[in-house]
Amino acid sequence: MRKNKDSRYLIIALFVGLAFSLSSCYEPEEGCLDVAAKNFQVDADLNCPDDCCEYPSLKLVLSHRVGAPGNDVPIRYIDSIYTDAQSQVFRLQKMQYYLSNFMLHATDGSTAPVTDLIDVESFNPDGSLSANQLVDDFLLINPSFSNSLTVGEIQVNGTFEAISFSLGLDELANRTDTSSVEEGHPLGSIDDRMYVDEDQGYAFVEAAILRDTVASDTIPAEVRVVGVDQRIDYFIPFGQPFDLNPGFNINISLHINYATWLNAIEDVRNDSPEAIADKIVSGLSQAISLVEISADNI
Repeated sequence: MRKNKDSRYLIIALFVGLAFSLSSCYEPEEGCLDVAAKNFQVDADLNCPDDCCEYPSLKLVLSHRVGAPGNDVPIRYIDSIYTDAQSQVFRLQKMQYYLSNFMLHATDGSTAPVTDLIDVESFNPDGSLSANQLVDDFLLINPSFSNSLTVGEIQVNGTFEAISFSLGLDELANRTDTSSVEEGHPLGSIDDRMYVDEDQGYAFVEAAILRDTVASDTIPAEVRVVGVDQRIDYFIPFGQPFDLNPGFNINISLHINYATWLNAIEDVRNDSPEAIADKIVSGLSQAISLVEISADNI
């Protein structure tokens, strides 16, 4: 009997020793513990330091076309001709514009902006500067190369039914001091500046139009749409609810029909740049339509 009791104690001691040995060797694993992140690590014990979580993005795929879907051609500079409301022909030398204020709209009535932020200095009415923080969702679109763009990070999931955004900038963003923004940012110092001056802020749309198609026409009319009151706000329904899972990017494809912009010009040969700018704005509201929505975690 004594022998059995001693054996039992020995087995217990071995198990205790083994458990102690295993626990002393175990090291907690660090990882991203935010379920909204793309790199959420379900088996991690400790949240990783230094903001290691990688969040999904709102991405745009832009189709720059002249004409409605199914009856359209790519927009091109110089080597293509376009017509005004009187069927007078002209050419484009360049065009670019701002998109901003992106917001996803959920079926429960909530809204979700991107989470990127940028610190800027803004001009006050008296010319002084003040520090401000803006949602950093600014895109400078040039139809010749702006096709697939990342708006910014999103940290939401759920069921969404629409997206809204603006062509142009809101009042605070329009007062940004360009020198307070890093070079290369859409609001900063770029090769082809959209900034006009301290009083007017930025041009929301800028185009260079050659009023005729003859070879001798080499001096373009510089057209600028300026002023917060010229901003165009878009609200584009998805048609049916879209379920976005945690950790997935949402990709929204848009068709931009430049014919609605360009055909709104009444008299390209004789109108002033200001009159052309007004007509371009009048054609903007129907220019953008939804193609499709998708999601991925790449």
